Order: sequence, then C-alpha cells, then structure tokens
Amino acid sequence: MSIGMTIKTLRRGADMTQETLAEHLCVSPQAISRWERDDALPDIMQLGPLANLFGVTTDYLLGVDVEKKKEKIDAIASEAWEKARFGHKAEAAAILREGLKQYPGEFKLMDDLGDNLWYMSQDDAYTKEECDAFRDECIALKEKILEGCTDDKIRNSAVQTLCFIYPGVGKRERAEELARSMPFMVLSREFLLPNVLEGDEKKWAEQHLTYDLIQHLVNRIGWKKRIALLELFFEDGDYGFYDCMLGQAHRRLAKGAAGQGEAEEAFAHLDTAADAALRFEAYMQLDSYTHTSAAFRGFKTGAGKGVSTSSPTSETEKVRNLMAKSEFDALRADPRFAAVEAKLNG
Repeated sequence: MSIGMTIKTLRRGADMTQETLAEHLCVSPQAISRWERDDALPDIMQLGPLANLFGVTTDYLLGVDVEKKKEKIDAIASEAWEKARFGHKAEAAAILREGLKQYPGEFKLMDDLGDNLWYMSQDDAYTKEECDAFRDECIALKEKILEGCTDDKIRNSAVQTLCFIYPGVGKRERAEELARSMPFMVLSREFLLPNVLEGDEKKWAEQHLTYDLIQHLVNRIGWKKRIALLELFFEDGDYGFYDCMLGQAHRRLAKGAAGQGEAEEAFAHLDTAADAALRFEAYMQLDSYTHTSAAFRGFKTGAGKGVSTSSPTSETEKVRNLMAKSEFDALRADPRFAAVEAKLNG
C-alpha cells in the first residue's frame, strides 16, 4: 500500500475529513488531497505528527514491514555476535557498520557497534591513535543512544559503557551523573525476583543473583583470593563460564612463581591454568551448560552462545603464550613443562 493510500485509510478510519487533517498538520486541504492521490509526498517533518495523530509508527506510514525489518536487524546483530563472541571484534564492527548503512538510526546496531569499538580501544594490537578513535566513536554512539532511544535495555547498556569509559578520559562528573541516574541494586530485577517467585523459579532467581554477584566480587580481590572464592562456590570443578577467570588467576600466579624460581608452585598453577583453558574452550562450543555444584545445582547458562571473549586469542593460546615467556626459560627442561604442552595439544 502506498503512503497516500495509508493516509487515506487511516483518516477514514478515524472518521476525519481532509479539512480536519489539514488543520491538525497546518497544511492546506489540497495538500492532503495530493498526498492521498499519490501526486505528492508529505514532508519528512510531517511524518512524526502524522504517525502520532493516528497512533502508528512512521515505518507503518512508509509501508515498511516492521517484522521483516526486525528480523533483518536481528540477523545482522546475530552475525556480528558470532564474530564478537570469539574475540573478532573488528569483523563484528564491520558487519554492524554495514547494517547501519542499511538501517541508519537503528539503536540496537549502534549499541552493539559501540561495545565492539570499546573492546577494540583496549586491544594492544592497535596504535594509541586508533584506540583513541575507537573510544571516541564509541562515546559518540552511546551518547546518541541516550539522546534518542526510548528502549530501557539499550539505554542502560549505553550508560554502563560510558560509566566505564568516562573516568579514564577526564569526564568523571558525567560518569557519576549517569551512574546516579540508574536505580539502586536492590531495586533491580535480580534482587526483586527471589522475593516474588516460588518453587523452582525462586531457586533459579536466587542462583542467578549469586552467579552475577560472583563476577562483581571476583574482579575486586587478589589472584589467590579469586581462586579461593571460585573454589568455594564451584567445589566440584564445575566452573563453567568462570573457568576463564580461574585460568587468568592461575596464569598470573604461575608467571610470578616462575619468575621467583619456585618451580613446584609454578607448575601447579600452570597445570591448573591448562585444565581451565581446555574446559572453557569446550564450554564455548556448547549451546547450554548445567551446573552441578551445590550452590548452583541445576542452574543453566547459555554457555558459549551467550558468552563473548575480549580477544580472538583462545584460552589455550594464552597458556602457550605464557609458557613462551622468559620467566619459564629455567623450567623448560623439566618433564612437567612438556606434560603441560602435551595436555594443551590434546
């Protein structure tokens, strides 16, 4: 249906004359008549008032199939996510840029592009100038979202990213302003659902809250305490997503111990880091994962399809890169070094 036919249908459905519609829009009745005959098109500035008057979207007026548009946008976001979740942020960003050429002003694609640019701005593979440009573009996209987007989920994502970026670029006051605009943690979905649900749903909500809090806590304590905290909650080695954090902690401790010539401690941490890396890479291939440890027994996560890594370097590659460092030169002749290499190579 043409835009003119759409306007005529909506006008008649509202039991409105051309003269009345013209008065609402501050145009002549002749202009309305030309629109409805498809002899002329409304000015772009009139689309918003027209849509508001009839309670429809501008996409509806323009004859855009909203469902098909959403499907295409979701497909673009999904394609980009498949690249991003294995650390290929630049490839994901390229896909999202092309998507925005097709759907300019689409806030979901802007938000995803901003996130990828933020990760790229922290990647040592780029020059400082490139990283600064990625960061600045991310800021511009996120602020544009806050100016025009009404979707709370997308707006909250923009606020989160800007609160991470702004303190480091001399805009702490803006970061504080944004942070204070958000609700208190105790008003969040995760805190409220355990109080209103019952049975298995209540148990799931409690587990979900604890699961997310662990990530908040583990990033704020030292390496040994991180390991102790993770072992406390995942006592049977059932780390799932948290294997990446466990592996990071053991890699740091292995490097420190090797540098101090403490071979026993170095190999203990190195071997555990290798185990965590292999488990995490297996986890990334799963559609879902069900925990078995006491605190999270039966709790399911999206596993690999719901997890994004910040770098294309795999966890096993990170262990291999660590083993190539000079701190391990004195340990290479030890049979335990070859045993870890063999474990990583399968």
